[in-house]
Amino acid sequence: MATSKAERRRQLLARDPHCANCGTEVIYYKPRPHERLPDNFATLEHVNSRNQSVPRPLRGKVVLWCRRCNQERSEAEVAAMAKDELWRRSGRLPEALRERQRA
Repeated sequence: MATSKAERRRQLLARDPHCANCGTEVIYYKPRPHERLPDNFATLEHVNSRNQSVPRPLRGKVVLWCRRCNQERSEAEVAAMAKDELWRRSGRLPEALRERQRA
């Protein structure tokens, strides 16, 4: 039986309430709509299973990351992504690129 995100987060917080990336103690609560979350808010993050530097027991697992680390990782990935890939993902691909993809 699959474990829900909420249950998995509770299990991880009970085991070790720290960010797997930076070690900051993380917190979790049900946020109000449009609430700005604190930097140490607990998020779930998949450990990249193709990354050989990650110890084998952790590959493919879900770990806790703080919101700040998750946001920094996301911003770094977006900065490294090619512009046409960003446009494709946003759904606002410029006409010139759309025509190039059709060809």
